[in-house]
Amino acid sequence: MKLSSGAEAALVRYVRTERASYDRHGRKRLAALDDTDPIFLTRRGTLYTRDAFYHHWRRLFACRPHQLVDGKRLPPLEFTPHDIRHLRVTEWLTQIAKRSAGDQQQERRLRRVIQRRMGWRSPLTIYCYDHSITEREEEEAFATFQREVEESKATLVPAPLPAPPTRALERGAGPFSSAALQQVHTDLAFWEDKR
Repeated sequence: MKLSSGAEAALVRYVRTERASYDRHGRKRLAALDDTDPIFLTRRGTLYTRDAFYHHWRRLFACRPHQLVDGKRLPPLEFTPHDIRHLRVTEWLTQIAKRSAGDQQQERRLRRVIQRRMGWRSPLTIYCYDHSITEREEEEAFATFQREVEESKATLVPAPLPAPPTRALERGAGPFSSAALQQVHTDLAFWEDKR
């Protein structure tokens, strides 16, 4: 997993200071940790579990002051770390769409980087996160597309009618001869409904 320079600096700072104070061996460097050692520790020096994280996450929400609008108390706004991740990816995709300015190659490259950074196996996962265009904008874009297709149909020239059958076909020669039609009928006989 690739970290931004800011996230990497925060992680190194945590490992060298707070984590080191709870590590039973006093290790202050990521390189000193085994692959099986947890990065995040509790005050007791044990693994900081998902349940422990959410316990603190919920307490954080409970401490927030309630917001009032027109004298009415709003329900608490709750979100998860995954919601923050989702929001971050959506923000990246929105900025990519704005800054690529129609350069589809550039946009594809940046989307592949997001896929790698997020650790998604399937490139299709990005579509679950892509809210860079609203449903209304999608509908307007499709309406424009549909209108252009309809207008292009109006300018099409009708194809010429096929030439009338020649005397050779009338005499039973060629691909539409009675023998050829009889063979096609025989070949397709298995489709007939046998009752």
